Amino acid sequence: MGLKLNLLARALGVAVLLSSALGADSAGFGVSGAILKAEALPGEEIRHQMVVTVAEEGSPLELAAEVVGFGQALDGGPFRLEPEDDACPHSAREFLRASPERFHIEPGSSEGLLLEGEIPSDVGAGGRYALVEIRTLPVGDGPLGIAFTVYVPIYLTISGTELVEAGEITALEVEEGPSGGLVASLTFKNTGNHHYRLRAGAVLRDEGGKILAAGEAPLEEASIIPTASRLFEIRLDGAGDLSKGAFLEARVTSEDGRALDEDEVALSGGLP
Repeated sequence: MGLKLNLLARALGVAVLLSSALGADSAGFGVSGAILKAEALPGEEIRHQMVVTVAEEGSPLELAAEVVGFGQALDGGPFRLEPEDDACPHSAREFLRASPERFHIEPGSSEGLLLEGEIPSDVGAGGRYALVEIRTLPVGDGPLGIAFTVYVPIYLTISGTELVEAGEITALEVEEGPSGGLVASLTFKNTGNHHYRLRAGAVLRDEGGKILAAGEAPLEEASIIPTASRLFEIRLDGAGDLSKGAFLEARVTSEDGRALDEDEVALSGGLP
């Protein structure tokens, strides 16, 4: 068995724990160590410490913690995948566990939460992904209240394997925006085996190639995981009259500027 992950990370010179606080205002509790991005070898132990805290002005909470499948919405937000929907080879759910599974916290107090597991020796190449779901439970015998959930994303890169960062534009269209101007809508899917950050841009040209309008979506904060799709909405102001036809060109690039995919759609006689 290899060194524990935090020791490996020091040797690699990478940061394993990226601590932050999520949901402290809305969920009634905060979580430090609320994201894990790390490299690991097959057979490596995983140990990641989180701390759940309830503010002094808060209420006593009963909480549960569970490792679940990592789903990703079109805006990059995480959501729980049920086991039957988490059958892809990129899932880390089955070899990770969180403890304690259930715990109580009084206002002004904290509780440690440990994520641990072992990378399978036959794990394969690319990245592996899961969420630690931390949710509130009903307290007492009263009516059921509102439940809150915080997700801790887990991004594991399998060291020494081929990382494929690829993707494709699966939908491209342009329409009038709610406040005027045009908006290009672009959907991009990660077809590789690893997570990465991305940005997108769009250019509107007339039939002679002259640029009528251009726009760009900034670099996304949340990395896109394998099989997930991301929606970009890019404003194209000042396009003018499109009655004579135009072309919409779109391009998605990685964080380092490498082209991932390009696409083009014709606007014959104006908007489709």
